[in-house]
Amino acid sequence: MKKVFLLLTVFLSLQYLVAQQFLAPSKRFSKTKISYITLNDDTILNGKVEKIYRKKGKITKIDIIEETSEEIRSLEAKDIKYMYLMPNGLDKLRKTHDITHNVSKWGDKELNPNYIHEGYVCFETTDVQLKKGKKTLLMQLINPTTSGNVKIYDDPWAIKSSSGIGGITVSSSILSYYILKSEDKVATRLKKKHYKKKFDDIWNKCDKLKSEYSRKKWKNIHEHVAFYDKCL
Repeated sequence: MKKVFLLLTVFLSLQYLVAQQFLAPSKRFSKTKISYITLNDDTILNGKVEKIYRKKGKITKIDIIEETSEEIRSLEAKDIKYMYLMPNGLDKLRKTHDITHNVSKWGDKELNPNYIHEGYVCFETTDVQLKKGKKTLLMQLINPTTSGNVKIYDDPWAIKSSSGIGGITVSSSILSYYILKSEDKVATRLKKKHYKKKFDDIWNKCDKLKSEYSRKKWKNIHEHVAFYDKCL
């Protein structure tokens, strides 16, 4: 009985740790699976990806074959509110979506946990602070299970020192993300080399987090985000 209890404890602990991890960003998407898109005016479109247009790493436009009319429709990124795409090929194999085991406790109620559980990647438009000013961009959300109070987006221009493992990103391998806290209006770039210096300001509303993680390690940022999400 003690062994069973111990194994159950270890299993639950591992599940909790996995749930905190960031998803490895996807770059390639299926042309055979239905994609789910919500426009800014709340129009819902379902269809298969025909072509994705990018400029300097960011998505600027997407062509889909609509499910009902079977006609090609071009959508500008700025007109899309949410978008769920299925990763293709190796990107799909690298995904691990068992992290959605506790979707009832997700903080962001606008996300569709069923799509995430099926393996879809979520994109959403948000204002992003760039060097030349603020722009509205379609960004890939990589912390769906802990995004109630702080959202972490893939940095399309990030330098990676190594790859993720089994669809889970090794935080130390990616040198920057875009971060948007619930009280902020614009997502800002957060770099590994600046993290320790900015740590207290970023997590200023959660003293428990600052005392719990006094070493301020970048490799633990997924833990910091999960802790902060439950702290507020």
